[in-house]
Amino acid sequence: MNLGELKRLALFQTNNDEEELEELGPYLTEYLNEGYRRLWQAFGRGGGFEPLRHDRSRPDVPEWTHHAIADWAAWLMYRNGSGQKQGRGLLFQRAFEDVIARVRAMTEAEKKEAEASPGEGRRFRHIPR
Repeated sequence: MNLGELKRLALFQTNNDEEELEELGPYLTEYLNEGYRRLWQAFGRGGGFEPLRHDRSRPDVPEWTHHAIADWAAWLMYRNGSGQKQGRGLLFQRAFEDVIARVRAMTEAEKKEAEASPGEGRRFRHIPR
């Protein structure tokens, strides 16, 4: 997914319209980049992190983790709302943390293999296997 797709997914997850993107845009991009940075670090990458800057830029982590970036942004958008909204947001936070835990549990060889094959269409959909 690219940044534009991640924005639309996060908006969809939080029941916001694309018309609200103008208002939420600066925060949404910041939230997506924070999730991306956390994934980047979970893969054991040090310096050299480049945040997503335009709608066509793509995260440099395996595609199956991209959905988690939108989950993190959804959590951050919900966390400042009412108690009910915060409760909904916790589901997205847990989904993100599940992906982080999965990445951290991978061996270095598995991480390299996951990075080498980004175009296989593998996506984590938060569905138990």
